[in-house]
Amino acid sequence: MGRLKAVIAEDEPVLRAELREIVGRLWPELEICAEAADGIEAIRALEQHAPDVLFLDIQMPGMSGLEVARHVSGKAHVAFVTAYDGFALSAFEQGAVDYVMKPFSLARMATTVERLKQRAKSAPANLDALLKTLAQVAAPKEYVRWIAASKGDELQLVVVDEICCIRADGDRAIAVTASFEASIAKSITELAGELDPAVFVPTDASTLVNVNEIAGLARDTREGIELRLKQRPEVLPVDAAHASLVRRITGMAVDTPDDHRMLATVLFTDIDGSTATASRIGDRAWRDVLRDHDRLCRQAIDRFHGDLVQSTGDGVLATFDGPARAIRCAWAMGESVRNLGLTMRAGVHAGECERQQGNVRGIAVHIGARLVALAGPGEVLVSATVRDLVGGSGIEFEDRGERTLKGVASPVRILAVTRI
Repeated sequence: MGRLKAVIAEDEPVLRAELREIVGRLWPELEICAEAADGIEAIRALEQHAPDVLFLDIQMPGMSGLEVARHVSGKAHVAFVTAYDGFALSAFEQGAVDYVMKPFSLARMATTVERLKQRAKSAPANLDALLKTLAQVAAPKEYVRWIAASKGDELQLVVVDEICCIRADGDRAIAVTASFEASIAKSITELAGELDPAVFVPTDASTLVNVNEIAGLARDTREGIELRLKQRPEVLPVDAAHASLVRRITGMAVDTPDDHRMLATVLFTDIDGSTATASRIGDRAWRDVLRDHDRLCRQAIDRFHGDLVQSTGDGVLATFDGPARAIRCAWAMGESVRNLGLTMRAGVHAGECERQQGNVRGIAVHIGARLVALAGPGEVLVSATVRDLVGGSGIEFEDRGERTLKGVASPVRILAVTRI
């Protein structure tokens, strides 16, 4: 059996690039032979490349993902890319397909990849029954265009496009327009189900805001987010639970905590026996050795397209966009500093990190630091996560078994690099 091929069909360029990157890391043997930004491009890519796997966004311009799926039924294994709710997801679970939720989760993607690997061993499923169910779930819903509201004793119809925001008022709600407020005999929950969710977005549990009336988003004094309206003086707070939704629907850039998180490979190095060496050769000579050590490490990090986060005195902390590069960089560093009479050890782990003010933090960084502490002279130790991600790279390992690392909830399987 030859190398498996895949097509990614997703209309949002950023999400498409993110999906390709994650799939490439989790399934490096899979060839991404084409990408498509709409349904028509997806059909052309399918006809041209006849892929084994199709990552398919359900909502695309030109031709929907469901229409594309009809063409590929029985011809390729499909993983739907979706933002649908739990009812639609239950339909996926019952069908012979998999799904990826937006925004992408590395854990969910790993599950999807493993399922696709298993399904790739058999013929692709017929999707007719599933597509019929999904078509019913995805059928366009008619949303209200007017709302009956009262101003004192006067009852009037308010066009929803004129409403700036709606706020809860007990078991009723208040519609706020540019020039007046009116009471609605429905709860905020009832209105949320009747209004177009692409237009009216919740900022908290008791407020809906018309996205067309939003002037901008900004940080408040407590590092939260607040929202300014175009035609009203009010400034509305956005709670943390709804910040990502507000940002996504409005398309406005907001500096939220998740913006600082990234998927990266972390490399820690350490000079073995540094204290003894410094005592033996003296402070001045040791400073010269460290200067040369840092220079060689920076050169290696640049060569393998990494980012130097910091020098730790007798080692470095660096991040890479791929674990194979980090391993090869560590190996190259060890060979370079050997000419200085030094022996280096290294630890490599991959996972989500939080970047703040030029530094990186998080459990992935913590695991990397624990690995370098366990490494012997000249060793490069990696986690099983790294081993799994570099499959097919030619890098060879020796299993050192599972270890319980301080501060890490679950045991970590550790391996030593034996050949690159």
